[in-house]
Order: sequence, then structure tokens, then C-alpha cells
Amino acid sequence: MRKSYNASKWRRISRCRRNDAPHNTHNKLFSALSSVPAMTSGAHDMPRKLRVFLDTSAILAGLNSPTGAAGVILAACFSCDLVAIISPQVIEETERNIAKKFPKLNEGWASFLLIPPEITPPPSFSEVRRAYKILATSDTPILASAIKALPDVLITWDIHDFLNDRVRKAVSFPILLPGEFVHRLRTR
Repeated sequence: MRKSYNASKWRRISRCRRNDAPHNTHNKLFSALSSVPAMTSGAHDMPRKLRVFLDTSAILAGLNSPTGAAGVILAACFSCDLVAIISPQVIEETERNIAKKFPKLNEGWASFLLIPPEITPPPSFSEVRRAYKILATSDTPILASAIKALPDVLITWDIHDFLNDRVRKAVSFPILLPGEFVHRLRTR
């Protein structure tokens, strides 16, 4: 069975990260990640990794283009430089889109799930109702899960739903495009 170009490239990048071998495309990001000031988790002031909530659009973009900004973020999650957070709704939506539109990404998706990402519990009815007041679309449960997870950032390509001023002002974490997130890490 012939493997797709993207899946093969994704495995190569992932393998490099796992073995800590240098990979020119990602060197600047990984050096930026290592220089990010440590966040503390509370009681014992233990440093913790940045927690990034990934929307379906960011995951699909990263799997489809491993050298793009979303791909760099997935590679950083795979190498445990970032903590990936997803919701059950993101899993369902990603699997539905891969089956319908991107069957060649199935292998990369399976590898991503083996990291493993932190999977939020499904949001309660009241959490979805509160999120609906902020974002009244089919992505409301995803926003509710992100609010519940309290990530350091939500990363998405969904410009219409998540990347508008009303939603951005209503949540306690930044909502960024993959490129914006990578740029912020590199300029720290």
C-alpha cells in the first residue's frame, strides 16, 4: 500500500522530534519553546508546559501541511513541548472530516492520538448554554469545552466563528491562528 506524501512527511517530523534530532524547519520554534518562561502550577510552583486547545481546523491543517504553522504546533505537541487539549466534539468532527475529505490523513491522526492529547470531558448542558450566549453556532460545544479546560491558548483556523471580537473578549484565554501563535512564541 502506497503511503501519502503528507503522512510520510508527518512521520519523519514526528520521529525527529521524538529522537530529539535537529530538523531545520522547526529549530527556531523549539528553541523559542525552551526559552518560554516556565509557568507555575500552584502548590509547589512546578513548571508546566503551555496547554493549547486545538480546534478541528488547526489539527487538519497541521496534518495536511506538516511544515506550516499548524504542523509545527502538532510536532511540538508530539515532542511534548506543548500539551495538546482536544474535546470529544473535536475528535468526532476531525474523524468525520478525515473520512469524508482527507482519508490520507488517517495515519497522521492516529499518531496524534497516541501522544496522547488531553481530552476534555463533554461539556454539561449548562456549560453549552453559557457558551451559546457567546457563540451561537454548531461550534458552541467546542467553545464550552475550551472554556472548561482553561487552556493557555485556543488555536484555530475558524475565522468566522472563533476569531471575532465578541468571542475573543468573552473568554479568559487568547484565540489565535496557528501562525500568530508560532510568531508569539518566536518573539518571546
